[in-house]
Amino acid sequence: MAQQMTEEEKEKAAAKAAEEAKLWAAALRMDGVYDKEFILSELRARTFEGGPVVARVVEDPEELKDAILSGAREIDPQLGPATMDVLKQASLCVWDYYYIAFFESACGQLDDEPEWTRQSLFPAFKAGLGHVVNMGSLVVGLVLPRMCLDVQGRLHCETGPAIAYKKSKSYWWHGVQIDDAWIEKKDKLTAKQAINEKNAEKKRILYEIIGAEKIAKEVGAKCVQKDDFGQLYTAQLNDDRGRLATWVKVVCPSTAREYWNRVSPECKTAREALAARWRMKPEEYDLLAES
Repeated sequence: MAQQMTEEEKEKAAAKAAEEAKLWAAALRMDGVYDKEFILSELRARTFEGGPVVARVVEDPEELKDAILSGAREIDPQLGPATMDVLKQASLCVWDYYYIAFFESACGQLDDEPEWTRQSLFPAFKAGLGHVVNMGSLVVGLVLPRMCLDVQGRLHCETGPAIAYKKSKSYWWHGVQIDDAWIEKKDKLTAKQAINEKNAEKKRILYEIIGAEKIAKEVGAKCVQKDDFGQLYTAQLNDDRGRLATWVKVVCPSTAREYWNRVSPECKTAREALAARWRMKPEEYDLLAES
């Protein structure tokens, strides 16, 4: 029976794992740059049950199936029933870099470290390896794509795909996957499309992408109040339990640029709406508040 770790040993193991996690996080590439040949050489240097492995590296998820099939044929030219059964399960043994990092860090602390983790993938990861299909004697690597994140670390890009491989691309808005046309053809989006969207989260995203100004103007919002601070507009969008959608429009005195923001329908004046953005009372808000 294996001897249990002491509290001191547990603390040291946890500290070591934390440091290794930092190394993996610091080495993550999001620029889409990778060294395919180096990654391939690293995978080819691995062993399975003491013997060599067949390795492939692909640059796009769409290439994975063909790479797995060609690798399997190299091992078994006849592709017998046993091999086909393994191939059907290939999707179950895909590891992304999060899992690789965790697995290597955790198993690296064992007295009898498994063969797989004795051959670290960290150098290949630093060179741009993102996913591994580990099928024992067959290993297929997929490179990391170019990725764009927002300040909170969520997939997000306002000008193109947030994930871009050689061919495959996907579009994300603050962590939510969206249609590519919402970015690539955003000038074609309309207020009607946003209003008719049934999914509340996607409706909110469409409002953000289209912009408050375009939404308000397309639905024919009416000016219901104006003061020295701006103008208040309202229109019925039927998205707030029957309450009127309300916007405040302000004009920058130095650039003459218009700014529109949707505000609470409880706001009755432009000054009140602007004060609410800064969590101030209307009487506390003045024209210098945002400077």
